[in-house]
Amino acid sequence: MKSLALLFAAIVAPAQVVTVEPACPQWQRASATDGHMIPPAITIRYNPSAPGARFQSPETVRLILANAININRFDSVTVPLARSSDGSWQAIYTPKKNSIITKRKCGRR
Repeated sequence: MKSLALLFAAIVAPAQVVTVEPACPQWQRASATDGHMIPPAITIRYNPSAPGARFQSPETVRLILANAININRFDSVTVPLARSSDGSWQAIYTPKKNSIITKRKCGRR
């Protein structure tokens, strides 16, 4: 079994080997008066036929993401990708609520 491990915060996708949509996932408020936050659905794709792909014929693809729990603590989650009819691999990941993701604006520290 082959697996593909990437650090979510540092994904660099030369030649579209890996794509993440939306590129800047944002949590949304359920309403202006409700403090409930709605997590983003993040679509992750791996294209084994793209130039630069390291695994051209994987049997399985698992993505290991690092999750920030707070400023000094991280954990990881394994996301299995499913093969699509076009030969690419895809998963939809919904992150758990944590203090880093919900408060940080994309591209800012």
